[in-house]
Amino acid sequence: MNQYSHLFLHYGPGGNSEIERLWLNQYLDKINFFDVPDDCNQFSKITAQYESVLDEMTKTGPTSLIGHSFGADVALELAHRFPQKVSEIILVSPMRSLYDSFVELGKKVSLISPENTALLEAVKEMETNSSSDPEKRAGFFWKFVGEAFKSPDIFSIYWSDKDQFSKYGGFMQSSKPMNMESWQAGLNDYLINEPKVYDREIKAPVKVILGESDPYYSQKGELAFWSSKLGKENVHGIPACGHYPHLEKDALKLVL
Repeated sequence: MNQYSHLFLHYGPGGNSEIERLWLNQYLDKINFFDVPDDCNQFSKITAQYESVLDEMTKTGPTSLIGHSFGADVALELAHRFPQKVSEIILVSPMRSLYDSFVELGKKVSLISPENTALLEAVKEMETNSSSDPEKRAGFFWKFVGEAFKSPDIFSIYWSDKDQFSKYGGFMQSSKPMNMESWQAGLNDYLINEPKVYDREIKAPVKVILGESDPYYSQKGELAFWSSKLGKENVHGIPACGHYPHLEKDALKLVL
C-alpha cells in the first residue's frame, strides 16, 4: 500500500530532491521526494519517469502533485494526461515561460554585475529576440547563461534570507550535485520543442505558491495572473522570499 499522499517533482533535469529530503524531513511520511535519473534529459523522458512513479502511487486512489520550478511544468503535463490519477496540484515558483523567466533573471543579475558588458548585451539580445523562432531563442538563452553564471553572486539572488541561503549552501556541499550536462540537454529540449503545458486543460484543483522576491518574475504580475485564474484564496504570495519558498519559509505548511 502506498504510504505517500503527495509526489514532489523537483526543479529540473539533472537535479534531485536530496536537499528537500534533508531540509523538509518533517514531511517524509507523506511526500515522496523522488529523484529523476540523470539520463532523463528530455521533457518527454522526465514525464515518463514520473508517470511510472505515479502509476505505483495511485493503485489505491489519486494523489497530489507538488511541482517546484521546472517540476511545475511536469506536474501540469501529468495532470492533463492522467486526470483520474491526480487529486490536486501545488505549483511552487512556476515559470509560465522558461525563456521570459530567464529574461527577468537577466535583469536582476545585471544589477549585481553592471560592469559585465557582455552580460548586459546578452540580456538585451534575449529581450529583443523573445519572438524569434525557438532555435534562435535557445541560442540567445545559452549565451546569456554562459555570462550570467560567471557571477559569483548569482545564486544569492534566489534567496531573501541570507542565513537560509547559507544553510542551503551547506546542504549543497554535502548533497549530490546537479548534473549540468543533463540540465543543459533538458532545458535545450524544452526551449526548442516548447510544450505548452500552461495551456493544457486541467481538471484537478490547483494552488500556487510564489516567493515575493523570486528573480524569475515580477511578483505583482504573477500574483495578478494566478489570482485572476484561480482565485486569491488559492494563491499564496510569500513576503521576503525567493525561488525556494518551500525551503526558505516552509511554505508547504500553507497547503498540506
